[in-house]
Amino acid sequence: MISKISTLYLVVGLVGLLMSSSLSSGCMRKVEPVVQEELVIKLERTACFGACPVYSLKINGNGTVVYEGKDFVRIKGVEETTVGPEIIDQLLQAFEEAGYFSLNDSYTGFGKSDMPHANTSISIGSRAKSIRHYLGDQSAPGKLTELEN
Repeated sequence: MISKISTLYLVVGLVGLLMSSSLSSGCMRKVEPVVQEELVIKLERTACFGACPVYSLKINGNGTVVYEGKDFVRIKGVEETTVGPEIIDQLLQAFEEAGYFSLNDSYTGFGKSDMPHANTSISIGSRAKSIRHYLGDQSAPGKLTELEN
């Protein structure tokens, strides 16, 4: 059973960070409705040379959130919770405003060494996109970085 504290960290942290691009714009456009069963959003943070948080997060269109904390995170192990449809809509809005589907598939230049990767993906039915971002590559658009952070 997931604790209330875990739920708070997952929902507030994830949603706050992924939505930062939507909220900073001051306005939100209406996102086309999607079939809940066809939506999957994922975020994975990998290891670095140091104490970088290592975790993965999967959000399904029905609101199920599955988190797996691995290293250098407050919550280790697998936790599951749910979020409401308004949060799902806001996450979709953030991806749309970032122009996620038009971004490159990878940003992996080594401007700085020993940095982690942030891997993101979204799948809506047959439409899917994944981006591998080495955080030492400073050429990635700011909107992508906002989604990752």
